[in-house]
Amino acid sequence: MSIRLDCMTEPFNYDVIILGGGCAGLSLAMQLAGYGTRCPKILILEQRTYYMNDRTWCFWDDGTAPFGSIANHRWKKIIVGENQQSEEYDCQSFSYSMLAADTYYQTALKTIATNQAIKLILGTCLVSKPVSHDDSWHIETDKEKFVGKIIIDTRPHIDLKRDKVMMWQSFLGHEVICDEAVFDPTRVVLMDFLKPNPNDIRFTYVLPTSPYHALIESTVFGEEALQLDDLTDDIDCAIKKYSQSHGYKIKRSEYGVLPMGIERDVIPTKKNYIQAGLTAGGARSSSGYAFQRIQAWAKLCAPFIIENGCGVAHPKDSIIQSSMDKLFLDVLRADPEQGSALFLALFRNANTENVIRFLSDRASLADYLHVILALPMAPFIQQLWRLACRRPLAIRVRK
Repeated sequence: MSIRLDCMTEPFNYDVIILGGGCAGLSLAMQLAGYGTRCPKILILEQRTYYMNDRTWCFWDDGTAPFGSIANHRWKKIIVGENQQSEEYDCQSFSYSMLAADTYYQTALKTIATNQAIKLILGTCLVSKPVSHDDSWHIETDKEKFVGKIIIDTRPHIDLKRDKVMMWQSFLGHEVICDEAVFDPTRVVLMDFLKPNPNDIRFTYVLPTSPYHALIESTVFGEEALQLDDLTDDIDCAIKKYSQSHGYKIKRSEYGVLPMGIERDVIPTKKNYIQAGLTAGGARSSSGYAFQRIQAWAKLCAPFIIENGCGVAHPKDSIIQSSMDKLFLDVLRADPEQGSALFLALFRNANTENVIRFLSDRASLADYLHVILALPMAPFIQQLWRLACRRPLAIRVRK
């Protein structure tokens, strides 16, 4: 699919300028494209020069999830385990679905191309911060200058401070093709935990799509964001284990770092300038799941732009969800060695569908209760006590 790459000689006014043409930027553009002639003039500025199969999104689908119909593979059984011992769980009402980036990008670009009000420019980046002037935003790129009424900034915030992020999820995955039929494409290995250690939580994630073909990923939850080289030993061991030491070739790789538990007050907000995407509320704090949260935001933001002439940020999680996520991350950060035991207890003691609804932002009060009762209470009570002891008491002096 060819993508028009225009260079402009004069600044041009746009109703909406979307910074970043990744998942969040394209999702919003697709929603706006659906308004036909009511669609505002939109400019998408993206730094990459072309789209490639650079990542994989996964989500739980009960048949209603956006883009579920184009998922590349689905599983009805999940495996969670540790130290050669694993348990299998059925998720018949939900399927664990995988969507490859190239499938999503092709769909998005085709949808956007149906509306001439939307323009995508690749291979360009900002040379300075957007400047507000007379109820508009002025943007200077390495190619041209643009003016827009609304900015939707979906770029990752690379300046997130360590003390504003509770934990980081670092991952490195290799899509491998093995010489022998070693995979079971009917089961996804959601978490295969490595030996507990006091520094972080490590596990292997396996998405098999045929007996010979799988995405094998090493994931780490920890206080430090890891570099690619920090994950190579884990991924080499994981491939050796799951390939059963047979020969294999690596088709492609994907690496990333996701913040877990960002304080929302570090996300800047200005008039007609909306932050969105992974580092602005698009990823679930306790799990890193982001794709369906981004779709929900795009569906919310698009009509807001059409009707009100301004965008809207990701909605805040409910008090119970945000409180549970924060406490869970507090416990993991305080004692990573017990992390695998907590995840194993969650799947072992709760109904699988309760857990899935909790992980996919669909939990009812009953689901929250099942999750709470499934987890051992002692670590959470201890952490609440630690937090209470650290908090200074406010003493009121009567006059």
